[in-house]
Amino acid sequence: MVQSAANGAALTKIAGCAGCEATAVSQQMVAGGDGYFQFTAAETNKERWVGLMQSGKTVSIRNIDFAFLLGGVGIASIRENGVYRTETTYKIGDVFRVAVEKGVVKYYKNNAPIYQSSVAATYPLAAAAAILDVAGTVSNGAVWPSTP
Repeated sequence: MVQSAANGAALTKIAGCAGCEATAVSQQMVAGGDGYFQFTAAETNKERWVGLMQSGKTVSIRNIDFAFLLGGVGIASIRENGVYRTETTYKIGDVFRVAVEKGVVKYYKNNAPIYQSSVAATYPLAAAAAILDVAGTVSNGAVWPSTP
C-alpha cells in the first residue's frame, strides 16, 4: 500500500495530492481458472481505478489490466490497461465485479453483465486499486477464490 490504509475490507487514500495515485495490491490472487474481484461504491465524488492486474506489475492506472474507473460524477467506465471500453452510471451501494469465467473477462454491476473483454487474462491475477482523490475508498473488497 502506498498513501493508503486498509481497515477490514475497505481501502482509503489517506495522503498525497489530489490527482496523485494512492495504490494497493492484494496478497490474495486468482491463480487460474474462474475467479473474480468485487467491491462496493462507497461514494460518487472520488476518482478511483479498481480491478484485476497480472501479479508482479507495479500498480498504476495504466497497469491495471481489467479495471473499473469510478469517476467523480457518478460515471463508471471500463478500462483495460488504461484503454476506454464502455461506461455506465453508478450510485453509492452499487456492487462491481471483474470476473474471469472460462478464460473470458467479464464486468458486472449489481450482478448484471455490462461488458465482455476480448483481451485474454494472464494469471495469476491480483486485485489492485489506484485512488486519486484523498478520502476516496474501495469498500467491501473480496477476491474469490482467495489464494495466498
